[in-house]
Amino acid sequence: MPKINWLKAEVTLCKQGNLEVVKYFSTLMGLCNGHDTYVKHPTCMCEVAAKYAKMVEDDKDHEFLISLDDELYLNVWP
Repeated sequence: MPKINWLKAEVTLCKQGNLEVVKYFSTLMGLCNGHDTYVKHPTCMCEVAAKYAKMVEDDKDHEFLISLDDELYLNVWP
């Protein structure tokens, strides 16, 4: 459990800062993938499992967008 907590904290704290977007994305996805190796997700093929998998992927997208450098991408937001 401590490893999961550490990875969640690292994902939350991960920011683009002065990294190029590709490097930042790779760093964030590495942390997310590391987290996924410790968290047990449903493996059944039911509709609920597919919805859950979509929700997990959407959360990763949100983490990425939330931590982009606001100064660089300010004109993209509504």
